[in-house]
Amino acid sequence: DGSTVTLYARWTANKYTVVFNGNTNTSGSMNNQSFTYDVAKALTANVFVKTGYTFAGWATSADGEVVHGNSAEVSNLTTDVNGRVDLYAKWTANDVTLTITVGAQATGYTVTVNGTPVNYTSKNGNVYTYGIKYDNVVSISANTSTGYVIDEATTSSVFTIAGDKSVSYAFTIQGNV
Repeated sequence: DGSTVTLYARWTANKYTVVFNGNTNTSGSMNNQSFTYDVAKALTANVFVKTGYTFAGWATSADGEVVHGNSAEVSNLTTDVNGRVDLYAKWTANDVTLTITVGAQATGYTVTVNGTPVNYTSKNGNVYTYGIKYDNVVSISANTSTGYVIDEATTSSVFTIAGDKSVSYAFTIQGNV
């Protein structure tokens, strides 16, 4: 019949899902979140917890860099129809204070963190304070006068050196207790 028919394309935006991974978290869980392409939306606020650490943001791989902050507004994370985007929690170790009181019988000591000698951050008389991170491996070696030993507080990050010979005590910091 010769008449012209005009057809119009009808587009539907792709849907995709964000899956949140706690990435070594110690507690908490998060539901997946649905997104639509070209529609900006805030990421669900993080509820994962990792003892001794602070949440830093979201990465696209377990060992990747932070690319999205907590509750960041995002869009177009993938173009795949019914795609999946995995986001991994990134953690920053909390600061921990190590305090050492050096007794009169101590003739010297060394503190190492993860195998590297460190200097104190502050001193008050014979009390030395060190700033370290949660889960760092700390070793204290002391040279002391004869007849004395290091008094170690095994459930604390506070140690008193008053010992009788060269000794070493290594431990893993698990926070200020």
